[in-house]
Amino acid sequence: MTHLITPPLFSFFAHFELISLLVLAIIQLEKGGFSVKTTPLWQTIISYIIPLISIFLSYLLGHIQAIKNNKISVKREKYDNFYSPYASKIYAGMMWEINYSNLSTESKSIFFDMIMKNIHYLDEETVKLVPNFYLCFINALEYTNDIKVQKELDKNFNNITMKILSQTSKLSKELNLTDFANFALKMYAQSNQEK
Repeated sequence: MTHLITPPLFSFFAHFELISLLVLAIIQLEKGGFSVKTTPLWQTIISYIIPLISIFLSYLLGHIQAIKNNKISVKREKYDNFYSPYASKIYAGMMWEINYSNLSTESKSIFFDMIMKNIHYLDEETVKLVPNFYLCFINALEYTNDIKVQKELDKNFNNITMKILSQTSKLSKELNLTDFANFALKMYAQSNQEK
């Protein structure tokens, strides 16, 4: 982000010497130090203030644009590194049609690892669901024949996946990309109603 803010800062400080000279000229004018007066004092002051305002506004607008560009780049990073690949895996397995607990341990671990290794990309609401999902995953590995434990795992996986798909959909709209996660989200919602 530093390289995005540097040009406006440089522009501002590059004009610092000019600003100093302008201030000194105004002070000299007020003292009546110049022998030739071609314009009234107020016009001279305004002619010095307008460039100062324009320099400040260009700095401010550059700074705002840099912040906006940084936010877009962070959203794109989240989308590319986690949300889009996760939603693609959901599609590849058509996960709304099957129970997560029925997958092989290796297949379950793929989704589990994706969530745990990319937890820093998750929004706050989804992060709150991770501890329950983690515990259910560990319990399901230990109690493979306990139907109640397996159903709890399915419920927690579905909850966290629906939140992730919802965020994927939101990010794709903000980045002007195809909202491919919306269909999977609808299928999950329908599947949960039927169960």
